[in-house]
Amino acid sequence: MNYTTMLPLETQFGDFKAYFNAAAVRGDGGLVLVDTGLPGFLQKIEETMAKEGLQLSEVTKIIITHHDGDHIGSLKAVLDKYPGIEVLSTAEQAPYIEGKQRPLRLQLAEKKYASCTSEEEKRALAEEIQRLSVLETIGKVTVVADGQVLPERGIKIIEVSGHMPGHLCVYVPADKALITGDALTAREGRLNPPDPKFTLDMPTAMKSLEKLLDYDIENVVCYHGGLVTGNIGERLREIIKTGK
Repeated sequence: MNYTTMLPLETQFGDFKAYFNAAAVRGDGGLVLVDTGLPGFLQKIEETMAKEGLQLSEVTKIIITHHDGDHIGSLKAVLDKYPGIEVLSTAEQAPYIEGKQRPLRLQLAEKKYASCTSEEEKRALAEEIQRLSVLETIGKVTVVADGQVLPERGIKIIEVSGHMPGHLCVYVPADKALITGDALTAREGRLNPPDPKFTLDMPTAMKSLEKLLDYDIENVVCYHGGLVTGNIGERLREIIKTGK
């Protein structure tokens, strides 16, 4: 890929190593960053970009695919250090990123907690509620619409709801590259459906994938799973048909 760079943000959960794959797209006037990882990832973003010959100071726009904490966790920290960056997301997602609405997963966890009878489950939910309650929000999001084209390399916004309402993907025609957020996952170089454990509306998520068949895609950057190349269209049709 000439303009799109995957940024594998590495972290450790006990003995388990995980990667959250943000991405950067180089335009004529600067970089567009897609998603910002977990809270505390500012230095990881800077270091990972530097390894690719990129600088966070070059970023002029940040596109947020959706407001889960592993995607917006370091957004405010980035903006605090590098003010002036424009943040973009969909109309459905903007109120959560701006803090005008409480995170969807926080609302769901609170509902589960209220009706939960298992003490063990209540403890787990209490920890989740605490974690979700401290996510930092920002002041202003520029709303982008499905099908909107940005000047940076003709980046196109594709709304692919299901994982969350208003979840978006980013298509970079110059690289025939799709940056998926959580609309798709990957494992060992194989493209897979969204994870049903974390997808709020699986039928809508699967139906939304049909929109991607309209695009010439040769490279896919999955936030969870990394880079997939090859006959993407054929694999997408298989996922849509079989659900796996």
